[in-house]
Amino acid sequence: ALWLTDAPEWFKLEELEGKFHQPQNKDELFQDILENPGAWLDFTAQKASGEKSEKFPDFKNPQTDTPVWADSAPDSFWEKVEELQGQFATEAPREDYTQANKEAQFQDILDNPGAYTDFREQKASGQTPEKFPDFKNLETDEAVWVNNAPDSFFDRVDELEGQFASNSFSPRSSSGSSDLESKYQDILDNPGAYADFRADKASGQKLDAFPDFKNEQTDESVWLNDAPDGFMELLDGNAPQQTETVTHSLPTAENAQHALKVYKELLENPGDWEDHRSVETDESHADFVNDKTGEQIWLSRAPDWFIRELKALTGEA
Repeated sequence: ALWLTDAPEWFKLEELEGKFHQPQNKDELFQDILENPGAWLDFTAQKASGEKSEKFPDFKNPQTDTPVWADSAPDSFWEKVEELQGQFATEAPREDYTQANKEAQFQDILDNPGAYTDFREQKASGQTPEKFPDFKNLETDEAVWVNNAPDSFFDRVDELEGQFASNSFSPRSSSGSSDLESKYQDILDNPGAYADFRADKASGQKLDAFPDFKNEQTDESVWLNDAPDGFMELLDGNAPQQTETVTHSLPTAENAQHALKVYKELLENPGDWEDHRSVETDESHADFVNDKTGEQIWLSRAPDWFIRELKALTGEA
């Protein structure tokens, strides 16, 4: 997704008028799914299990690359979809995962063990999810699973014990670690921009392989298995103390979208909001309150993009 509010000056949208793909009528797409299920991929089960993001389309035509979100489809559509189970198209295996490429990956691990992190012991002990890769290339971030590797691979890989890259996080441990560290820092700096799925994973509502946090604006996923020492302590200390009337916490999957809606509501209809920033109150009092709905916003928990838009709206420096 793209927001034009963040577009650079050189981006001239008017020059592209008439060149964009025009969306088809949704009713026609729903009908085509029912009439030609073999031409469509059905992702509804994968979304329900957490294997696919909630923002992922429900159906997709692999020939035309047409995505369809069916949240507005009538009940009669879903009843017919149930009857069509087993008739939808199946995803073709990605070329990256052909046997030839897998064998090349296995060989590269044996030839260059220092370029790979070995997560097998952590997986066996339960420190990382079962679906986590067995090996990961530090430079390319390429993930490798060895469940179907030949016996000869395991014989040789055991001889390389101690030659693999360290799997403990260190800001200087790899070329990609600084980027990873910045993601963790962003969670601490902008917790309101992230959905926290840890409770959902712990309760079984989300798969173990599902990310621990997800940025609601960029859809970027973050797993905490590589978090640096001290991060969890900072994270736990980042949430403000609860009061009788107010609870500030990292957004859950359910309320993150609502929070985004509230931020946009203030920017689009500022006249509906009371500005309490100039009033000296404690941290339990909101900075903005909606006159009609009673919705509240604390700037200390708001994402950076919202702060920028608010300053532009009010003319603040």
